[in-house]
Amino acid sequence: MFAAEHLLEFAEELVYEAINKPLSDLQRIILLKLLQGDRVTYDSLAADCGYSEKYIRGDIAPKLWSLLSEALGQKVMKSNVKALLERELRQRQETSVPAADSPSAESTESDLLVPQSVIAAAMLEAPLLNGLSVQRESILIVDDRPANLKVLSDILEKQGYDVRQATDGTIALKAIELELPDLILLDIQMPEMDGYTLCQLLKEKPQTKDIPVIFVSAIHEPWDKVRAFSVGGVDYVTKPFKLVELIARVENHLRIRKLQQDLEQKNQDLQQALEELRRLAVLDPLTQLANRDRFDSYLQKSWEASAITNAPLTLMLCGVVGFEDFTATFGSRLGDRCLQTIARLVKQAATERTGDLACRYDSTTFGIILPGVDTNGVQKIAAQLLVDFGNARINPTRGTESPMLALRIGTSVCMPAKEVGGQEDAIEACALLLQQAIQSNSKAPLFA
Repeated sequence: MFAAEHLLEFAEELVYEAINKPLSDLQRIILLKLLQGDRVTYDSLAADCGYSEKYIRGDIAPKLWSLLSEALGQKVMKSNVKALLERELRQRQETSVPAADSPSAESTESDLLVPQSVIAAAMLEAPLLNGLSVQRESILIVDDRPANLKVLSDILEKQGYDVRQATDGTIALKAIELELPDLILLDIQMPEMDGYTLCQLLKEKPQTKDIPVIFVSAIHEPWDKVRAFSVGGVDYVTKPFKLVELIARVENHLRIRKLQQDLEQKNQDLQQALEELRRLAVLDPLTQLANRDRFDSYLQKSWEASAITNAPLTLMLCGVVGFEDFTATFGSRLGDRCLQTIARLVKQAATERTGDLACRYDSTTFGIILPGVDTNGVQKIAAQLLVDFGNARINPTRGTESPMLALRIGTSVCMPAKEVGGQEDAIEACALLLQQAIQSNSKAPLFA
């Protein structure tokens, strides 16, 4: 008669040997329950596992029987699984050389990684598991005993991992600094710096805090395991360990880490996408200047800030005159290119000082908010903008009878700390001056 836990481990090894795939947690629970009792129903299994009876009977259990059938080479069902596993295990024991349960008398090492009598068998098993990991993840093994390092390194390298070694905590820190591993297998009892201290140091550094650390130790005390998890370990494997179990845990934590990294990258991509959406939400798509919503919100903040500092705040509205006749003659495509050219000139006028904002106020009007600029300052800015407009040769040379674009400017210099009407009145006054400049065909800016 074999213990249920022993049969469960044997079943996992059989499945791993057959298909290089571990049983799921739910499959392990179901199988253990069946191995522990003779009269276990799907209803009781569902109640114990917290799932529906239909899900256990129709999905999880059939997959489990299929895996075991492939591993054992005969049909496995709920009613015969225990008997078949016991028979298979008994046959293997009768035909195999007995293995020692503990290290030989010649060995004085109490924490050998695996019993010496099964090291050779373990190395023969490792190629059967090859293919479990196809990518070259990097694993750092930290252990002060060279024999342990060799056994673990040989096993993991056969699985396709890139393995590095360190015999103490100081060497491990230097190795990690040179190249970050994907996972660390860490012994506890080491001279000078024990595994707890090394793990805690790693978890305190931003560069290494997310590297999964699996403790591999001969210490079996619950408190030591609790301490290992409290300093940041993700798992704890006791020596001597089961080869299949160790590789499955390594693969599992590497998979979890990869999923975490993928999630972090997706979160970064999502954050960048959100930032881009926020940027596009306040931009005019044609001119790439701020849109009217951005103009209104920025004016509100600038007005409040200027009122506190008792500084001037100047508004400038620049209207493009003759745009409808221009596009009717030359087409909307050329009209759009002209607006883009004028937008660059307006933006250039607003980028010489920190805090200025240029925007597309409406279809043919551009606005500039100039915090801290007084009347003398805005006169120079407006005059230079008109000069730049003339030098840009925006109008095509198609004869004097062709419609021509012109730029007219209205400005309003305000002192928000003293203004009674507020920013709405300031905008209205600036718009009124722009209309006057357009109607009077004034080539000079009008100021208020």
